[in-house]
Amino acid sequence: MSRYERVLEGAAYWGAFYRHNPDKFAEDYLHIKLRLFQRILLVMMFWSTVFVYIAARGQGKSFLSAVYICIRCILYPGTKICIASGRRGQAANVVEKILYELKPLSPELCAEIDEKESKFNGTEIKVAFKNSSMIKVVTASDTARGNRCNVLLLDEFRLISKNTIDTVLRKFLTLRRMPRYSELTDEERKREYAKEKNLTLYLSSAYWKDHWAYTKCIDTLKAMINPARKQFVCGFPYELSIQEGLLDPELVQDEMAEQDFSEIKFAMEMCAEFWGSDDGSFFDFESISRNRKIKYPMLPDKLASKLNNSSLIKIPVKQNGEIRILSADIALMSSRKHNNDATAIFINQLSRTKSGRYISNIVFADSYEGLRTDDQSLIIRQLFDEYQCDYLVLDCQGKQICPFIW
Repeated sequence: MSRYERVLEGAAYWGAFYRHNPDKFAEDYLHIKLRLFQRILLVMMFWSTVFVYIAARGQGKSFLSAVYICIRCILYPGTKICIASGRRGQAANVVEKILYELKPLSPELCAEIDEKESKFNGTEIKVAFKNSSMIKVVTASDTARGNRCNVLLLDEFRLISKNTIDTVLRKFLTLRRMPRYSELTDEERKREYAKEKNLTLYLSSAYWKDHWAYTKCIDTLKAMINPARKQFVCGFPYELSIQEGLLDPELVQDEMAEQDFSEIKFAMEMCAEFWGSDDGSFFDFESISRNRKIKYPMLPDKLASKLNNSSLIKIPVKQNGEIRILSADIALMSSRKHNNDATAIFINQLSRTKSGRYISNIVFADSYEGLRTDDQSLIIRQLFDEYQCDYLVLDCQGKQICPFIW
């Protein structure tokens, strides 16, 4: 066997080894020390045809995406990769990771990239490799039609409409990678082509359960437990980021200690949990969310005057046939024995339709804590008059509210 043949045979063995162990390639070729969960995810990216990753903030999903697409382009010459996101800047962030974080660590990666053919400007973002592989950032809209790729990376995919993904982006995957099997017969070449499937990667933080992203996770989970399918889905919360040293626990504590801390946003952004109603709920989140169509609230004059668009959100004059209802769930002051909830007040606007029915809109809501019943009575009476309400509904069972309300 000649030296040339030995080199080719060694390249074939090492190529096969690294394709099955991309985490070792990242360590040996890109000189990156990956954490255990990153190594597992990287291997599953190469194994899957559909890969869905729900990650907490600060978990480095853009960095891991950059590592994956570099390895893919190097080990599979001629690979075409398209990156799309709800915002073009988010997709460009993956390319920035390649150019400014991965390249300085690896002279080998620098030698693979064709600097003359690569572009990074306001109109075109792409990374060209000398082995004819290509990474390209595309806009998630109809203007992206005509692109073709073997790997489609959707970063923050929850921000992309389902229609755009189905009608535009997923159509990129009609192209199959065509390596040069010059020494194979037509039958052998067909078998080689059949082994390699195109891949779609979905990466994002969690969102609402009524969003299509949640349905995608459920569908992928069902396919994941099917041995005949090669799909993978997982979600990692912020605790993993802290354990791996990627997130400072003090920052999380500071965020949770803020007065305007939102448990729902924290659950979605940091806990990788989709938020919505549980099964069997009388009012499910999906039906409520579908009917949230109010563009502007109706705020009292003292609040509306402090905002620039006060003309849009101040209380309008009542229309013919319109009914307004003030409802309040009364809570007493907390004591040593009882840690009572807050008093909640709602203004319901009912607009009459041509058919004689009513459209119900909740135009104002507020809550109050630590107030005596006489103070609550004054607030309710003031809002009742200011909104020109027709009816007053009180939930004060077991409680006494000051009669001054009348």
